[in-house]
Amino acid sequence: MNDNKALVDRVEEIVAALRCCGNTDTKRPDCEHCPLNGYMCVKRMLEGAADLIKAQAAQLAAVTAERDAARRALRLSIETHSVEPRQVERLEQYYLKQACGPQGAGRAENDFD
Repeated sequence: MNDNKALVDRVEEIVAALRCCGNTDTKRPDCEHCPLNGYMCVKRMLEGAADLIKAQAAQLAAVTAERDAARRALRLSIETHSVEPRQVERLEQYYLKQACGPQGAGRAENDFD
């Protein structure tokens, strides 16, 4: 739980720093309100942003692999048992909602091969 809070805090810090550097109101950096203000602040901000993007990409890859494994298991189960096509669609929707949330179920009809 502390890891999650630390990650959320880090994300908020980097986003605040990015917004301060890219101040659209004045077209100038707002260093006074930047949480990373100080020596090499832009370098630290960019490194932090890169680390967060890399972590999110790894997390997305893990979730995608888990979803794909669930789909393969579902397909195997469906192919093993005689199930009507309409029931197959319902099962796919149900299991995708369970594994991926509503967004996964919404993409289901385009993702199956």
